[in-house]
Amino acid sequence: MRYEEVEQTNEFVTLQFRAIDFECKTVIFKLYRNRSMGEKIEEYKSEKKKMNKNTGATFRPVDIAVKDIVRNDLERLIHVEVYMGKKRGKVKLIGTADFSIEGLKRDKKKTFSCFLEK
Repeated sequence: MRYEEVEQTNEFVTLQFRAIDFECKTVIFKLYRNRSMGEKIEEYKSEKKKMNKNTGATFRPVDIAVKDIVRNDLERLIHVEVYMGKKRGKVKLIGTADFSIEGLKRDKKKTFSCFLEK
């Protein structure tokens, strides 16, 4: 068992993702909270989206409590995994990325490379 101290807050963050440059028919993503010992806890799984050759796939915005995704530590990394949809509901991991809410605000970074090394 592990205990993480959590400050009570009502703040939410809205994240919106768009997948581009993936050569697959459908794509999903999962957001994970990083724990202090390196464990990852899944906090959100997107809907499956069809990829458009020209525009990619735009997902619905994700409204998530700051206390749930980063335990109110805006520098704590959020882990995202991107999966290619396969037949019969199976998925294959095709990329990952890590970012922080504070880093997004500070660097105004809009695009992350998340392709896995072959």
